[in-house]
Amino acid sequence: CGAWWMLVLSWLVISIGIGSALFHSFANGWSMLADVVPIGIYMYVFIGFCAAVLLGHHWPGVVLALLGLLVLLALGSRLPSEPFNGSNSYFGAAAALLGLALLCRRAGHPAWRDLAIAFGLFCVSLTLRSIDMAVCERWPLGTHFLWHSFNALLLYFTLRAAAIGLRWRALDPSSIVSNAQANPGDTSNGGSTRR
Repeated sequence: CGAWWMLVLSWLVISIGIGSALFHSFANGWSMLADVVPIGIYMYVFIGFCAAVLLGHHWPGVVLALLGLLVLLALGSRLPSEPFNGSNSYFGAAAALLGLALLCRRAGHPAWRDLAIAFGLFCVSLTLRSIDMAVCERWPLGTHFLWHSFNALLLYFTLRAAAIGLRWRALDPSSIVSNAQANPGDTSNGGSTRR
């Protein structure tokens, strides 16, 4: 099961890179779909993975997490687009990533650090995307290439969080949620061997 998860997530990351390259090469309708569809699929698959594997939720909890992402993305898309150069459409994903990091931190899950780093990188990349048009007026190169660079790092840390989560689960087959329920405020349980 763990190998299957990593295979799916890894291939989605590869498809994101291919789709982005196609869109920036051709910039038409089909290449735009090749760009945005893998990103959307990855967001939902990763949220579902985190809910099921990192936080130990069953199907109702996973569905609730996916609906939560949908709501956050919808709320972000309702913000004014112009001040953020369209980056507001990703704000919901950033909020979901922060929420995952906080929930894993509360549960004492070691993957929270990589999720927190991924969130920080996402904030930087979103800022760079938002200021790109304004920067282009004085610096023709702009900052859009940095948006992609930081997103590549972001994806790396999400994959690393997934790998840590699967390894931690293999070392301790009992649900992380069971540990969190038994010690809701304890983040040190097993810390010396799992971090």
